Amino acid sequence: MTSLKNTARLLLSALVVSACLIIPAVAATSALEEFDNPNNDYIKIYLITKQDGQGIVMEKPERRVFWEYPLLSAGQTRTGTLYIKNETQNRLDFSKSAINLPYDDQQALQYIANLKIAVLSSSGEPLYQGSYGSIAESFGNSFKFPPLDPGETGEFTITLSCPFNYTSTPENQTAAVDWKITPSNEDKNGLLSRKTVLVFSICALLVITAVIAAGLIRSRRAGQN
Repeated sequence: MTSLKNTARLLLSALVVSACLIIPAVAATSALEEFDNPNNDYIKIYLITKQDGQGIVMEKPERRVFWEYPLLSAGQTRTGTLYIKNETQNRLDFSKSAINLPYDDQQALQYIANLKIAVLSSSGEPLYQGSYGSIAESFGNSFKFPPLDPGETGEFTITLSCPFNYTSTPENQTAAVDWKITPSNEDKNGLLSRKTVLVFSICALLVITAVIAAGLIRSRRAGQN
């Protein structure tokens, strides 16, 4: 009986461990599948990775989400989530990213200028709050995505709202807004080596200056004697 109880306990423990391993895997898979859901227009992920030695940016879904093609009517507010995942071995900086507004469509520009947008980090820090029509001017200056370490995923909340006094039809005025996520490597090792070389150069210069000064003092004293 004791051996049967021990066997039962072992089987139960194995089932519990298996359940703990399986549940997170299923949850992660379903979350990734949600990006490609045909009804999804509120979450997007940019995967920065390497293929054949080249850095590439993959996006899911490949179609535009609501903040990339706004269709909000008067008084409407929508919130979505943008993820940026660094799958490379380098720390990535996003200062060269850009947001391109439909400058060739004046109606669309006027509609987008009426919209308000807020971009928050996962900690709730506001990266940008203001007119959607002015976001491109701030990108790379007051608004830019923070750098990501290897394997890190940045999570950003995007809220878009249309004022109550808007009277036109958004379907007739909207246009695509192009969000470009363009990372660049932040070479910490190279920067460190350059700083090291600079420190050694300064030290060497100080030593040489001290030697020359000592030689001049000695020659003056010899001349006086």
